[in-house]
Amino acid sequence: MQTEIKYSIITLLGIAVFYAIPYFISEVEIPMNSPIAYASLLVPIVTIYFGIRERKNKRLEGKIDFTKAFATGLIITIFYSVLLCLLLAFVWPYFDLQITAEMIETEREHFAGEGRSPDEVDELIRQLKGVTGLPMQLMQTFMSNLISGMLISVVVAFVFKRPEYPE
Repeated sequence: MQTEIKYSIITLLGIAVFYAIPYFISEVEIPMNSPIAYASLLVPIVTIYFGIRERKNKRLEGKIDFTKAFATGLIITIFYSVLLCLLLAFVWPYFDLQITAEMIETEREHFAGEGRSPDEVDELIRQLKGVTGLPMQLMQTFMSNLISGMLISVVVAFVFKRPEYPE
């Protein structure tokens, strides 16, 4: 379990660095389709790979089966997903208020420009606030990291699984 926790923390720090440094340098939000956002996707792949490799080499004498490799990757994923959600909950009030307010105002103008009634615009904004709120963001963050981490774990487990040679 020590290996899994260590690599979960490394994953969290790696992702945080990818997003924090550009934010503090340019004070702008990182677009999801930017090169730095795509590069941050490599962090879980690399840390899950090295976490499974460390468990294989240090605790299992260089042999690991698919189930143990997958379980190791999944535990790393669950821990870093929980840690990332905790970090997001902590920094949400500091970084997201202005971005969300700007997005909601832009959408309000867009909906009004479509000729919608004020009541309809208010209802759409209420729904938008529900989708962009912290609880929904935490759920989306956890689930997306869990799904991608499971996929990464399956691939890496296939890479590391012990070949079955007849004796």
